[in-house]
Order: sequence, then C-alpha cells, then structure tokens
Amino acid sequence: MSLDTTAAEAAIIARLATTLSRVYVTEVPDNVTPVYPLIVVYFGDPVRIGTDRGIVSTRNDTQRGFAVIQVQAPTDDAARIIKNKIRVSMVGYRPTDCGEMVLEGGYGYSKAATGVKPTIYYREVGMSWLTNLSYNA
Repeated sequence: MSLDTTAAEAAIIARLATTLSRVYVTEVPDNVTPVYPLIVVYFGDPVRIGTDRGIVSTRNDTQRGFAVIQVQAPTDDAARIIKNKIRVSMVGYRPTDCGEMVLEGGYGYSKAATGVKPTIYYREVGMSWLTNLSYNA
C-alpha cells in the first residue's frame, strides 16, 4: 500500500460488498435513502507499530491499519447474522499490499437507535491489519 491507503480501503470495501451490496464509508450520503440492512465502514488512519522500523527511511515503517465495520439493520437478529458473515469473510483477508485482517475486540458493540421510529439496530466489528508492506516511491 505504501503510504497511500486508497488501494487497501477500496479492496476492503469491495470485499464487504460481497457480503452485502450496500456499503458506505463514514456515513450514508444525504442523497441516498437508506435501505436496511446496510454497512458503514469507519477507517482509522494507520498507526506506526513499535516493533518494525525501515532500515533506510521511516517511510518504510510497518503500520497497523484499522476499521470499524458497522451493520445497520431493522432487527437485532438481522444485524447479528450479517455481522457474523462479515467476520467470516474478513478474518484472514489480505487487502492490497497488506497483511491479513484480524479481529480486534473492544471496538464494536451492539446498540439501537430508538429516538426516531423505526428502531435501527447496530452491530460492529473491529478489524486491524499490517500495512506499508510494499514501498512505492
């Protein structure tokens, strides 16, 4: 991925779309009427890991990318079923020029939006992966 996250994020989005076709990044756009269930992905900026440094330049340091993958569905059962399909699909998947994706506990939890009916149920999956495994100047 070098230092550009575009290819890795696009690969992750494409992989998620094989589980459920409605995948959005950060939010459902204003011009889209949500059809549930759907997936919203929140990408974090990669963090330099403490154990692997590039010999020539810090540009070659291995980093850890992460994302929270959120399922929004009309029932808690539907959200849980899709969340589990995402876990099965994503664990071990290798985005472009990255290491395998692994589950990260503590990022996701279940919740419901009850302020406006109908209630929407949320389930989340936290994932991380090693990045910067290919150097492109």
